[in-house]
Amino acid sequence: MKLDDMNEKLKNGPAEFTGQCCDCEADVLIKAEISGMNLLVEGGAMFRPPAAWHCPTEYIFKCPTCFEKDSKFYPKTEIFTRCVGYLRPKNQMHDGKLAEVEQRSMFDMATM
Repeated sequence: MKLDDMNEKLKNGPAEFTGQCCDCEADVLIKAEISGMNLLVEGGAMFRPPAAWHCPTEYIFKCPTCFEKDSKFYPKTEIFTRCVGYLRPKNQMHDGKLAEVEQRSMFDMATM
């Protein structure tokens, strides 16, 4: 998040931001407030991804545990699979198609 955006949200006092951790998918609640000349933030970390990431959400969150392990934010990797003759991202498939993809068995062409 840019500091200007944070200042705008904090004009009227403390602010809360909620999201899901990009690593463990736990719910994250970040509380921020200005105290004198200091910005106090607790509950995790958040990041506004650049437009080049094509991120579906405005902010990416990390819970305190995951942020302590790795403080870097990464774009989500989109997984594609070939289904009924078309390459499709798995995150756009309905439950039935996902179940079909999960039931498939993988094999190694080198061993055949």
